Formats: sequence, C-alpha cells, structure tokens
Amino acid sequence: MTSLRIDGMTCRSCAERVREALHKAPGVRSVAVSFTERLATLDLEEGTPFKHLIDAVVAAGFGAQRAERPGSRPAAPLDKEGQGFGGAARPGEAGPLRVAIIGSGGAAMAAALRAVDRGAL
Repeated sequence: MTSLRIDGMTCRSCAERVREALHKAPGVRSVAVSFTERLATLDLEEGTPFKHLIDAVVAAGFGAQRAERPGSRPAAPLDKEGQGFGGAARPGEAGPLRVAIIGSGGAAMAAALRAVDRGAL
C-alpha cells in the first residue's frame, strides 16, 4: 500500500473527486480517500510513477505529496520550484507565515484554502 497526503479537501465530495481522479490514473488497482485524514491510500501496480498520481490529483483541483508512511504528515509542502513554504520563516521574519482571511462566501473560502496549502497557520 502507498499513501498520498492530499491538500485542499474540505468534504466527502472532495474526497470522492480525488478518489475518482486517482482511480482513473494508470497503474492504480484500488484507492481509498479520507478527507478527515487528508490521506489517499492506494494499491498500485509495480513501477507506477508517483508523478502520474500527483498529476491526477492536481488536475482534479487539489494538492498531493507522497506520505512518508501511512498516517504521517510531510514536514512541509514544496512550491513549484521545490522550495518549502509550510511553516518556514521567510528571510527577515521570525516565524511561520500567518494569514487572516476577512470576508465570507466562496472567494474567502478559496483564499483560506489556498493560504493553508501554502503553509499559513
């Protein structure tokens, strides 16, 4: 069994979208997704590249990272250039990124989810 940490899921519908996307990826025998644990557990054919799995999740509108072991959380997500930003202090700053979202509705929720995906506390 292999696990992926999934970012951006907020409900069972999100988990189902991720499950469907992963199930369609080449080399996936079975998949179970838990939005509460932010985890996808997969049974894969040998040699299945993780890039295909992560690409499938990203195409469905979520973020994905290989989980070090089932139930574990990676130290920090990486941005497109491979640089960490989850909880890491920026140069000249004393602590992790903190963001306050003011407002309500879909735009505020989307901004909050995006900020959390980028490491905001």
